[in-house]
Amino acid sequence: MKKLTLILSILISIFACKSDDDGGEEPIIPEKDYTYTQAEKDTEIEWIKSYIKENDIPAIATSSGLHYVIEKEGQGLIPEEGDTLICHFKTSNPKTGEVYGESNRENNDYGQALELNRLLEGVQEGFKLIKEGSVITMIVPSYLAYGKYGDFGGKIQPETIMMFRMELNIVLKQ
Repeated sequence: MKKLTLILSILISIFACKSDDDGGEEPIIPEKDYTYTQAEKDTEIEWIKSYIKENDIPAIATSSGLHYVIEKEGQGLIPEEGDTLICHFKTSNPKTGEVYGESNRENNDYGQALELNRLLEGVQEGFKLIKEGSVITMIVPSYLAYGKYGDFGGKIQPETIMMFRMELNIVLKQ
């Protein structure tokens, strides 16, 4: 038994100290570039403009590429960094019409609590344009949404232009 324990101890020591380096160089795998070129951004903006024209949407464009329509103007607080927003939403893909998620008064009177700082860049920008009580529809280019990554669950593919209809019910100040 002592010999077996000694042999196991020696083997464990040998394999624990064994180097993973076989002396050869590990191949360098280039990282994927997740940034957008100006040409890629321009292509998405052109698609959005075409979609807006075909569907007769009176959208306003920001310098970042976000396009939005304020469907109802509210009178309350304006969201700022650090605020929590209570809202109803509908998230969809304007190219396919697929709905990814939605909250409405049938399933919740006030809506979902969302931290402004944790939202997609384009959605944060859109919320900062409205007041509590407003309803806004945003068409968000992928570079302001899930980018070239897509969402982590795999439901939203990389480079997906998104549409958000948001009803901002309550702004909870930081």
